[in-house]
Amino acid sequence: MTSDCTNMSTKMSGHGSVIPSDPYSGYTYYSNGDFYINRTIFRDVLVFFYTANYSNYDNDTDVYASISMSLAALHMHYVPKNETIDYFSSGPCMFGSGPAETSSFTRIDCHIKYSPANSSDPFHIGFPDIGDAGAVPVAFIDYYFARFKQESVGNKPISVITPKELRRFYQVYMVTKDVQDRTLVKRNFSVKISVVQISTGFVVIYSIMAFLVTLGGLK
Repeated sequence: MTSDCTNMSTKMSGHGSVIPSDPYSGYTYYSNGDFYINRTIFRDVLVFFYTANYSNYDNDTDVYASISMSLAALHMHYVPKNETIDYFSSGPCMFGSGPAETSSFTRIDCHIKYSPANSSDPFHIGFPDIGDAGAVPVAFIDYYFARFKQESVGNKPISVITPKELRRFYQVYMVTKDVQDRTLVKRNFSVKISVVQISTGFVVIYSIMAFLVTLGGLK
């Protein structure tokens, strides 16, 4: 951690390795949670980063059809805390200057393409565009922080959030945000049902036999 807390990229050495901003819009969104043990040290810090480029705007659906993005989860252990600020302060200035004891991160780089032409109902499906990009890392913290805090308080190993988990949570979050309106939509379903069927020939032969047996009985 450097002494420059203008933003997270200036505060954190190696920030560009965790989440590259050059290929993207130049602005990185992040959200973090922590557990501190005194006024000078964070035992553990968890940070989620999100940066993206939105392109190919679609006038009909009012969304961007293409997104190039990176998602990263960073864990730092024993990080210096800024002693001169309030306990509940947030942002880069909450960190002091000096090295973290250990740190590790995972990242996934994605390109997402939305194809409304492939859907007969383009307005009631999940799509990757989002008006509030800063909400993405906040959603990650909301979901993963409880487990992280429990592990840190218990001084246990912190679970590694894999790139596969980053991708799956992003997918779930995007679908959830897009289907919250309770709008009635007609859907066509193909249903496969197991049915016991009897052949016509069997029915004819069985009917003739039944008739002959009945006729013979009467005689």
